[in-house]
Amino acid sequence: MTAKNFRNISFYFITNNELSEKSEMEQVRAALQGGSNIIQYRDKKSSKEKLIQIASKLKSICDEKNAIFIVNDYADIANIVGADGVHIGQEDMAYEKARDLLKDKIIGVTVHNVAEAVKAETMGADYLGVSPIFGTTTKNDAGKPTGI
Repeated sequence: MTAKNFRNISFYFITNNELSEKSEMEQVRAALQGGSNIIQYRDKKSSKEKLIQIASKLKSICDEKNAIFIVNDYADIANIVGADGVHIGQEDMAYEKARDLLKDKIIGVTVHNVAEAVKAETMGADYLGVSPIFGTTTKNDAGKPTGI
């Protein structure tokens, strides 16, 4: 899966094991059944060993449904499990290092303002996650909303 195959996304689903009583596998199956064709595995608290175990299972589920699978934060884990890409924030691995590791895989970048957006686009990010537009209680470190 290369970044150029990233064009026809219907619904981008991000797992959240803190907000759901369902396992990540159940969340992903439900999202795919509901029409999502891209899944981001996001887990801020588990060990890398557990992240790899779960990411491997989620990658298999996504492969069965021909869905894109993205790992949040960890390009190394994305590489290990054969994910289609990674989504990185401003404090995560540098874009250039993620690109070196993942080659032509998808790399999304969270941005909080126009300057960060321009920088990410100039570097070659495949997509941007603009965060946050509105206030949220689903992510403790989301920061102050910037609005539309």
